[in-house]
Amino acid sequence: MESRRITAVIAQDIRTGLRTKFRSRLFADCTGDGNLGFLANADFRVGRESKSQTQEDLAPESKDKLVMGTSVQWNSNTEETPSAFPACPWGVRFDENTCVATTKGDWNWETGADRDQVVEIEQIRDYALRIVFGNWSVLKNHPKFKERYAKRKLGWVAYIGRTHSTHARGGAVSFTMKPACPSMATAFIPPGWRLRRAASRPRPPCATSHGMPTSAASSSSQVGSDTNLPDLVTLSSLLASSVPIHSHAQ
Repeated sequence: MESRRITAVIAQDIRTGLRTKFRSRLFADCTGDGNLGFLANADFRVGRESKSQTQEDLAPESKDKLVMGTSVQWNSNTEETPSAFPACPWGVRFDENTCVATTKGDWNWETGADRDQVVEIEQIRDYALRIVFGNWSVLKNHPKFKERYAKRKLGWVAYIGRTHSTHARGGAVSFTMKPACPSMATAFIPPGWRLRRAASRPRPPCATSHGMPTSAASSSSQVGSDTNLPDLVTLSSLLASSVPIHSHAQ
């Protein structure tokens, strides 16, 4: 930092320990927790804004701390011979009605939406692991699923939780339901996923009934419903208002 300007960012390779300095005039904070913006003292908020702040139909009446959760992904493989899997009394309890009959868990195996994704990340990750192993134990041992999953074996379970959008930066323009209109004169970039109504997002039963909700995106990241509008995010919404856009870096 020079005064209030970001002049360089130092990144460290977690495998080799090698540190690399990146200099630029402009930095985009693409981390799930907004780490770069936090270190630069940019304005931020956690949770969803109230309806009075955004004028969005889907926004809550009062602001809250609900955010997207942490995903623990996993997969399984088909083996030539059956394999056993132990009962997991320490895992989250499922039965033939509440378990998820699947062979892999993707980003939507998400939990901890009502928790602090930074301070409580290890607790959230551990709880997600209890969900994965508790659910798999039912699939491998319950009479309803045992034959179907006899030759399935866990291949990989992530031991690092994948966070999503936990901190929102304050920008010159806030991306809400209204600016999704093509008539808005600003710059847009494609994020690569469909923008959907928050209430219609699939909520896997893997965690909803066990104390930690699976996922809850900020209402500001949603369009009112599935739409034919292109997937657009305002470029100006990525710029933190409390940190100058340009720097003195050459």
